[in-house]
Parts: sequence; structure tokens; C-alpha cells
Amino acid sequence: MFGGQISAQLLAPEKHPSLLFTADEIPQLRERIGREPYATWWQTIVERIESPPLEYRNDRAKVRQAKSLAFAYLIEGGQEHAREAVKLLREVKFPPRGGDMGEPHLEGDVVGLYAMAYDMLDEFLLGDPDAREDIREILAEEADRLYRGVKIDLGFIDYRLHNTPHLDNWHLRVYGGLGLAAWALADHEGIGGMGPGDWAGRAFEMVTRTLDFQIESADGGFAEGPFYARYAADLYLPYLLALKKITTIDLFADPKVQRMHTWSLNLRLPNGRRPNIEDGHIDDFYGHYLAAVDPRGSVHRWDWENNDLGLYVLKYSEMDAISFFDDQVVAYAPDWGPTVFMPGAGDAVFRSDWSADATYMLLRGEHGRARERGLGHEHPDETSFILYAGREMLALDAGYINFPNHHKVNQGRNHNLVLINGEGPPLFLAGDTAIGGGNDAYLENFYTTPFMDYAEIRARYAETDLRRRVMFPGKEYFVVADQLSAENENHYEWRLHGNGGGTSGGTYDRSDNIARWIRDQAELVVFLPEREGRVFTERDTVHSFSYSQELTHTVLQVQERGRDAEFLAVLFPRSFDRPVPAFYHLQSRGGQAVEVEAEDWRDRIWLLDSDSNSIEFETSIGTLTSDARMGLLRYERSQLQALTLQEVEHLALNGEPLLESVGPVDISLALLGEQANGFVRGNENGYKLSVSLGRALLGVRYGGASVSLDEGQTTIDLSGEGDLVLNLGPGQVTAVVDSPTQPANFELVPNWPNPFNSSTQISYILDEGGEVRVDIYDLLGQRVKSLVAGYQMSGSYQISWDGQDQHGNRVGTGVYLLRLASGSRLASQKLLLLH
Repeated sequence: MFGGQISAQLLAPEKHPSLLFTADEIPQLRERIGREPYATWWQTIVERIESPPLEYRNDRAKVRQAKSLAFAYLIEGGQEHAREAVKLLREVKFPPRGGDMGEPHLEGDVVGLYAMAYDMLDEFLLGDPDAREDIREILAEEADRLYRGVKIDLGFIDYRLHNTPHLDNWHLRVYGGLGLAAWALADHEGIGGMGPGDWAGRAFEMVTRTLDFQIESADGGFAEGPFYARYAADLYLPYLLALKKITTIDLFADPKVQRMHTWSLNLRLPNGRRPNIEDGHIDDFYGHYLAAVDPRGSVHRWDWENNDLGLYVLKYSEMDAISFFDDQVVAYAPDWGPTVFMPGAGDAVFRSDWSADATYMLLRGEHGRARERGLGHEHPDETSFILYAGREMLALDAGYINFPNHHKVNQGRNHNLVLINGEGPPLFLAGDTAIGGGNDAYLENFYTTPFMDYAEIRARYAETDLRRRVMFPGKEYFVVADQLSAENENHYEWRLHGNGGGTSGGTYDRSDNIARWIRDQAELVVFLPEREGRVFTERDTVHSFSYSQELTHTVLQVQERGRDAEFLAVLFPRSFDRPVPAFYHLQSRGGQAVEVEAEDWRDRIWLLDSDSNSIEFETSIGTLTSDARMGLLRYERSQLQALTLQEVEHLALNGEPLLESVGPVDISLALLGEQANGFVRGNENGYKLSVSLGRALLGVRYGGASVSLDEGQTTIDLSGEGDLVLNLGPGQVTAVVDSPTQPANFELVPNWPNPFNSSTQISYILDEGGEVRVDIYDLLGQRVKSLVAGYQMSGSYQISWDGQDQHGNRVGTGVYLLRLASGSRLASQKLLLLH
């Protein structure tokens, strides 16, 4: 990865200052602090040194203050700042002098801070040789200790840190700090025959080896996850920047490092922050460091500046920001995506656009290095996802509390996946300590079109094969389809962790098979069709977004038994300025079929049963049959506007073929005027495809090239995958016109059964859309249960009441009043519940 460098390049003659800036750059820094954003950072430094703590909690706090004082000395010239910084540095006790910095990753941080503080004070210290010698010896003793190796006790074996078989954020922080110390002491004579050249060589070796170990090569995934990528960057970025400045060795030019920084950017939530996957908090990254040195520096600046919390600068690194951030770099949004598939890293990022208002899903499928080298920070989260939309986290990852408590949130049950006999992917333990997690999972068969983004995750755990398919129709909502197959009968539990209920600050509600998690700015509505033997329940469980935080939320649990299982779920994120869509369960044979109806479109979606070769269901325009494993048809104003079919050979309406293929294909097309645009994938060795949309096929472009057609030809020969454009003749798409019947009445249909014991079915008809309430009252006029509350389109609806009140308690035998309200219209009837 980082070959071709020699240790002789690593150590230039000692020169101060050099780690953050050089002496000839100080006038530029003085000019910078007069304008934003530098002025704010400078003011933070000034306030810190003008209001020092009455007592320093530890040596780390002393070194942080010393760094601030040293920077202020060079900017303002006040010797009092320098004297106070020198005093603090001379008081520091590293382990060679009996001190304790805590774990090695913290010790590396203190070494780096100490080296930078001394680097800025050296000129002042020339007037006090004793103090200079003392500070240099303190730093040299600690550098020698780090070079020779901090001991890591694993209980059954001891390692020196540089000899551990696993390399992680500790190594990047410790040896990043060592590298800074080596340059600060470049002319030091060394200790015990080892000196700055050895220290610099060890630092370079370990930083580059660790980056190579942790970074997945294809897409740049950092195995420990985005939080620890940022945590390691506290030290490796200042080290890499100093390396470039002092030696001209530019590791930012290495493709693997570039890909890792781009991977982090691709994962960003619409609010600019990084998701709390693996052992991680919701966090940020250092675009101000990267702006001037990364080939995509302009995009990294854009990423950094477009953060809901403002410009992220690590506390006590304001000096770095003033030194390294170049505000002359022009910021611009990424010119790729916005949906990005990174199969090597195991991350699929569905994103409607790059704005703060985007709809976003991160779907996970790690394997190989990206999973295995996360080690103790790895979660068994294969096939899990998070969902963010409307400026709210809606479906969450359990995240990370802190290392002593990460066992509360790092198991399969803490993620949005399917449990098999109560278990998710495996969590590997040594005693009570997590040392890894998950089985390999693979992101496959993904594509993106202007209408639809699609991806699959293939996994296997608990002796069960699983394929999770995700559609992103209209870049607006998500369809998640899970197919599980095993040799024996299992208990399956589909889980969705929504950010509501419990102590999350949001609320949760479920009416039969529709669940809602409601936040301040948006809600997530989740619909799964009811099936025989399927049970819907919920419970509260824990999650964390920030350090030591423990909140609770409500997880939806959908359970069924069988050898095979299929779950088809619609996940609809909704801002409150939009009406709630209507959801229908379509009666079908051979699979599950649902309909989602919004203001101006209607989607019909299906998933084939594992043991079925075809699905058949009734629609308002007739009988639809297909062997597509998963499919979606979108109608707008009664016209077919888009279709997406996975593993399909035929699709027919009332016996008339709409699509036929020799060999299964994946295809997605959107109709616009006289063109159908999209994507198709089939056998690399060739396949035949016929698409009949009731209009003549006039021309075809595939993969950017024209496909020759004979007059009247309807079947085309293709191979492999590529973008597909069909030029169509004029006219209506008469073969697939949808003609839904507009209900003529506003009606509350008598419930059945009545009287009832356990549950009763309630049906009603709306002849126009509007805000709708369906409520159960007792005879005293008190509301017992709210079944429906929100906007619904015109149509026929069916719900049920199971005799429970709003809190899930069974109500007593008696007469209850069912009331339907829409606008100014009301309908009611009596229900008799018997126990």
C-alpha cells in the first residue's frame, strides 16, 4: 500500500515550529484570526487561557491548556502565556516518571499534544536552557517508551503494542503521537542507543500498517466503523499533515486513504453527521483538515460545512483548524450518487439527494476484512439498516454506550433484522468480552435508475439462508422484502427499531398491522400484510446516540413459524406536510401483494412465496400474474408509469403478456412521454426480452449503444446488464390502463362478527379523501381506542379491533360505540363484546 518510502526521508533536521505551521506562516495565521471561521476558533482559545481551571484534573488537561497557551504566545507574543505553558509541561508525569495516562489510545493523544505544545515554545525556551532540557527529556523518555512498546495484557498472553496481531485505532493514535514527538525532537541524542530516527521509523511503519490493516481496499471501509475512523483521525490526520509538510511524503495521495475518506463522506446522514453503526456514537469528521490536501477537498469542505451542529472542530484542536483549514478552497456538493453502493465495504446508501431534507437508508452487508477486522467493536448487524428522513432519525441502530456497556446494544436483537429462534447473526465472545460479530453478508444485484434504486443483501446465519431485497420507489419510501429458507422449521421474528416510544422523545402507536413512530418533524409508518399465524407485538429496548447515553425506544416484532418465511414490509417516512398514504393487503395466490396509494400515484407490490413459481392477484384492471420474485408497478392518473421486476421471465395482465424473457432478468423502467428509461440485467451469454406496453417499439438503446430493430420487431437480443431506453410509438398505454372505481358513498359497513369475543372486522368506504378518524367509545362517551387518525384517500378500508384499549388492556364485556368521522360527516354503530 505505502511502499517506496525510506526511513531516511522521515527525519529532517530539527526546526521549530514545524508540526502545525512554520515561522514564515505565522503572519498568515495572524491575518486569518481576523475573519470567520478562524475568528471564532481564536476566541475559543482566548477564553480558555483567560479562564484557566482552578485545578487541573489530570496531566492531559495540563497539556491541552499548554498547547492553547503556546499558540497564543506565537500569535500575540505574550511571554506570560509562554511561561505558564512551560510550567504546565514541566509538571507532566508520563509513565517513565510514575504517571498514568490511562489506556494507550489516551496516552498517544497526550504525547501528540505535548509535542505540538513544545514545538511552538522552543524559541521561547532558548532563553531558559534548563526548562528546555527538562521538557525535551520528559518527551524523549515517553517517546522511547512508546517505541520500545506499551505492554498489552490479553489475560492469557502479553504483547507489545507494535507486535499485536490486530491493528486498530489505538495504534493510529499512539504512533501518530510518537511520530509528532520524533519530529519535535529530531536533534535529540536518543536513549539507550535508540533515537528520533528510530521513533520516526516506528511511527511511520505502524501508522501505515494500521491504515492498511483497517481499510478495505475496494471501497475504503474502515473495519471498526465511522466512529473509530474519526477517533483515530484525531491523531493520524495531524501526523499525516505534518508528514507531508516536513518530509513531502503525501499519504493523502494514496488511493486507499482517499477511498476511506470518501467512504466516510458517503455514509453521512443528511444532517451532515456520521451514523452510530458498530460500536459508535453519532459523530462527525474533519473536512477542514482534508479540504486542502485531499483530491476531493472541495467536497470534504462542503461535507464539513453542511452539518446541522455547525463546523465540527475537536475541542483543543482549534489551533489545528486555524493552521490547516484553507478557506480559499471552493466548496461544492458531491457530483456522484446520491445513492452509493459500496459492496466491498458492505454498505448500501440509498439517498434521494444530497440535501439536509433527503430521505436516507443505510443497508449493511459486511464480509471479509470489513467485518473481521472490526474485532471487539464489530456488531452482528448483517442485513440491518437505519432510516433517516424529514430531518429525523426514524429507524435506528442501537449504537454504542461505552465499552463497559456495549454488551447492552451490540447483539443481533438490537438491530433491524430477522431473528431466527431468538438469535441474530452470532456475537463472538472470549469470556464476557466481545471479540467480533456476524457472519459474512454480501451486497449484490444493486442498481440505480431515475425512478428506482435497488439492492440485495445475501446472508446466512442460524443455519438459514436469507436474502433481503430493498426497493426505493420514486426515491421516496422503501420496500423491504425478506426471504428465509432453512432445512427445519424455525420461529422467525422480523424486527424494526423505530425512534419512538420509551424514553426516546418520540411516540409509538400500532393499529393492527400498521405501526407508527412519530417524531417532532416526521414519522415512520410501517405496514406489513397480515398472514395466517403471523403475530404482531412490540416491546421497549435500549439504544444510544452519544457517549454514556441510554435511551429506550419501541421495537416492532412480527413473528411466524415455518421452514421458510417471507416478510414484505412498506416503510414510509412522512413529513407532516404530506398526507398519510393508504395501505391495502391484496388477496393473492403464490405470494404476498400490497398496494400503497398516495396523493398522485398508486404502487402495487408483491413478493413470491419461496415454494411458489408464480403469483396471481386481482387488481381494479384485472388479474395480474408473474413469476417475478419481487415486483412493483406504479400508476399515475390511471396510467402505468413505472415497473420494477426482479428475476422475472413473464408478467401478464388478464392473460395478455406485458413482459417476457428467455431466462430471468432484473428490469426497471419508467415511462416518460414516448420513452421508457431504466436498467436491465440478464445472462452474460445472452437473453431475449420482449416488453409490450400497448405501443409500437420504434428503437432501443442499451448500454449507450443503439440496438438494430426490424420493422414490427418486439423481441430484442441482449446480454449482461446496462441502461435501457425504449423509444415507443405515440398513443395511450392502453394495455395497462388502470381504471379504479370511485366509491359512490360514505359508508360504515356493519362489523363482523357482532357480537364478538376476541376481535371483529370493521369496514368502511370513503367517497373522497380527507382527514379520517375511527374511534371506539364506551357508553359514557369516553374514548376507549383510536383505530385510525390521519389522512386517507377515497376507497374501501378494513381494520379490526381486538377488544383492547389504548394502553393494550382488555376491556370488559359490554356495548361499545364505533364512530367513523371524515370532515363534517359522521357514521356510528354499536358493538357487543362478550368474554
